[in-house]
Amino acid sequence: MEDSYIKLLIKSAQQGKKNAYRELCNINLKKIYTMAVRFLLNEKVAEKITEEIFIEAWENLKFLREDQSFDLWLRSIAIYRLLDELRTLRIRNELIDANEITDANDGVFSENKCENIILTLPEKERIIFILHEIEKYTYEEIASFMNETSLEEIKSIIINTRRVIISAEDYE
Repeated sequence: MEDSYIKLLIKSAQQGKKNAYRELCNINLKKIYTMAVRFLLNEKVAEKITEEIFIEAWENLKFLREDQSFDLWLRSIAIYRLLDELRTLRIRNELIDANEITDANDGVFSENKCENIILTLPEKERIIFILHEIEKYTYEEIASFMNETSLEEIKSIIINTRRVIISAEDYE
């Protein structure tokens, strides 16, 4: 359940008050941007798509129902947009064409060894692991985002990825 302050911000933003929406953005910006970096492995592409996610959310805020969590609604928009970017590479290619980036991966690394292991996983495994272990989505919810992936495959990927991370940490 969202607290009354967030609900007040949502209601004000739905009435067109941009400052209220700006505050909702500020509250959620870091988690959406971090998810984008983890998905896309490129900070500039993550910046651009994060901006687009918040614009899309603003344009569709009128469709957010009172019984919906703003956080979950926003993260769903983000996940669909991120998966679309991974499929189409639209923003990445635009930034390459504009000479703002030179390639798909700008060397995103973390101080945390476990995070670095996650960032080096193959795309599908990385996305599924992030959705389940970091974003806390259920197997069924992940399957709804990733239509071509069965529940069994999702479970298998998560189990195998956990093994990879544990074995890598053992060598430390």
